[in-house]
Amino acid sequence: MEVRQLELEALWAAQPVKKFNPDEYNGYVNSTTYWTCLYLQQESSIYHQIWNFVGANRQVCPIRLSAKFKVKRVREDSDQSEGVRGNVIWIPSWSQGEVSWKEVAASYADCLVESHQPVPEEVPAPVGQLADLSLIELFAEAVIDGNIVRFPRKLDAADYRRVDAALTALGGTWNRKVTGHVFGQDPTDLIEGVIETGTYDRPERPENFGFFPTPSALAKAVVEEAQLEPGMKVLEPSAGIGNIAIEAAAIVGADNVLTVELQACNIDVLKGLGFSPVQSDFLVFQPEAGFDRVLMNPPFSRQADIDHVLHAWSMVREGGRLVAIMAASVTFRENAKSVAFRNLVERHGRMWDNPDGSFKSVGTKFVL
Repeated sequence: MEVRQLELEALWAAQPVKKFNPDEYNGYVNSTTYWTCLYLQQESSIYHQIWNFVGANRQVCPIRLSAKFKVKRVREDSDQSEGVRGNVIWIPSWSQGEVSWKEVAASYADCLVESHQPVPEEVPAPVGQLADLSLIELFAEAVIDGNIVRFPRKLDAADYRRVDAALTALGGTWNRKVTGHVFGQDPTDLIEGVIETGTYDRPERPENFGFFPTPSALAKAVVEEAQLEPGMKVLEPSAGIGNIAIEAAAIVGADNVLTVELQACNIDVLKGLGFSPVQSDFLVFQPEAGFDRVLMNPPFSRQADIDHVLHAWSMVREGGRLVAIMAASVTFRENAKSVAFRNLVERHGRMWDNPDGSFKSVGTKFVL
């Protein structure tokens, strides 16, 4: 991934910044699409993200672009500047028309062809995994009324079939009289789980607090990114069965890895692995001293991953490093919590996507 990013930086450096005449659209369907392309192509950071939207046909997927970026207009009486900030593209207020994401996607064709870089193969989504971000964002529109889930707008047939399959898998039943899917109990956590993890498998154990063991390959990647050195003090919050802790202990020693875990069954596993776990809800845990490294795969439900990461961030010593796996939705949700978190990461670190199929959740790693 690092090599690819360096190569993309070189690619960006070789790309001239386009200067468009605002009186002409250069063949684009309207001025909104025109300015959207301008600002996206002037942002070198976009070239790092674009690989997530490239298919086997070497073309950028317009649906994924439209799910990732929002287009807003700067008011004429505002001091706010135009350009890309986070996942919002601010264009001139006098721009007209709706953005054509197909044209925006096509604007990257020359760059991708000239780069001669290998394009990631499209991997079929596992059973129960959402096909693309547009459906995740669709679930973000869901309205929960007691134990009923409704959608505020009429869905087309294809979208309804996917939504119905997901809600049925989660235990909901369509009820024509209430025009929604009825659940046996409050489905808020289930719906949030779809938004945060990109999956809709019905949990086999509802009491598992959203526990997803970290796959070995992903645990190794987290530890590698942490740049551990022998003797460092390491914390793994919500350690589960210790997959990340095991990889860290191989470098720094088990005595230098503190694990915090709530579930008693996982505490027994951690003890059997040679750790001395603290049984606690991590959000109320307060250590006596800070840590050189914090490595974590926190729970995702209701954006709990942000809460856990912010709490852990306060425990990192000066010059330390925090590496976490988070729900992909943190990159595009527009609530205040998500925006503030992205701003924090932008000031102190970076985010990047895990490979498709890393585990059931559509995860995003980041470093602070």
